[in-house]
Amino acid sequence: MRFSGLALVAAVATLGACGGGEKPAADAAQTAAAPAGGALAAMPATGKTHEVKMVGDEKGYRFEPATLTIKAGDAVKFIAISAMPHNVAFTDVPADSKAQLQANLPEAMGDMMGKMIMTANEAYTVSFAGLKAGKYDFTCTPHNANNMKGTITVQKSASLRTTKRRTQTRPPFAFPPNAYLLVMPRTKATAKSVDGYSDRINHALAFAAKHHDQQVRKGTRLPYLTHPANVAIILTRYGCDEVTVVSGILHDVIEDCVTKDYTREMLEQRIASKFGADVLDTVLAVTHRTHDEDGEQFTSDEVRLDYLARLKDADERARWVCAADKLHNANSLLADLARTIEPDRIWGRFKAGKEGTVWWYRAVYDRLEELKFDAPIMPELERTVKAIVNAGGGKAAKVSAKR
Repeated sequence: MRFSGLALVAAVATLGACGGGEKPAADAAQTAAAPAGGALAAMPATGKTHEVKMVGDEKGYRFEPATLTIKAGDAVKFIAISAMPHNVAFTDVPADSKAQLQANLPEAMGDMMGKMIMTANEAYTVSFAGLKAGKYDFTCTPHNANNMKGTITVQKSASLRTTKRRTQTRPPFAFPPNAYLLVMPRTKATAKSVDGYSDRINHALAFAAKHHDQQVRKGTRLPYLTHPANVAIILTRYGCDEVTVVSGILHDVIEDCVTKDYTREMLEQRIASKFGADVLDTVLAVTHRTHDEDGEQFTSDEVRLDYLARLKDADERARWVCAADKLHNANSLLADLARTIEPDRIWGRFKAGKEGTVWWYRAVYDRLEELKFDAPIMPELERTVKAIVNAGGGKAAKVSAKR
């Protein structure tokens, strides 16, 4: 079916305004990773992804479905089916959600306007994380005159679960990040929180940068140091003490940085001498072992089960580092899945595949809960793991790693 001349003019004009065509993937990733000064960062979805088709045929131009009710944190994938071009432009949204919605629009072409989709089966996914409850009206710019419009209703977020064991008030997932230190209750690991500049943390970052040099995040070009740095940020936001934060920065050094110049023994000695025995003990507690006490090599499954089993004897700091490590890795995975139309390529980064990766995140959360690790980070980890399970297509079996 041919689209109208008005639609063609609108599409060409819109493409011309943004320089024409799609941005290269690398440029788009850089744009998302580095918002302009003062701009909000995009928030990845943590819930279900809903699909809306963009159609044009003898019945007219339309979104299917045109009305949709979702939960806060969900995502909506708009898929072009016929009569391209299409796009999604939001026309009326809650005022206090405009800035975050703009940040959540990948490759935005203008105010509240997503990029133009030119080919069949091309998808455009919008995260509704961080947005307020209410109605979000949208249209297709090229076919607005043909009444191609729709409405998404975001429900008020509800607690995923309530238990007697966790009764303190916690911020929702989209709570302003800089407010965590004000509302999060202290734990044993937070007796002495980090205030402002810390030379010890600065030294730890330099140490990690040296040993993770040339390493990148799995399946990406991101420097590996972005991971321990994010773990440190998470721990700091939750008010953890300096030893825990430093341990979070160094948690992968022994596991990933053994070279011909630095043996495991040398790395352990350097960490102990520079940062203290308490930091070394914490790092070792969250380091995957490849051999048992008798020198027998573990299989890949045994490596994971050994890690889970050793959490029983790990102290509070080590469990904090474990939780923060998994929280960042899982959210990075969710963000990558939200930005792609080929999720199998993302899951293919992992040797364990989709099922094994989903199982692992569920296993770590279940183990920490089994050990009654009742830290304030656990509800956020629970939400994230549930999102991973949903992204993987269903439930993941509960595990037990008792020894």
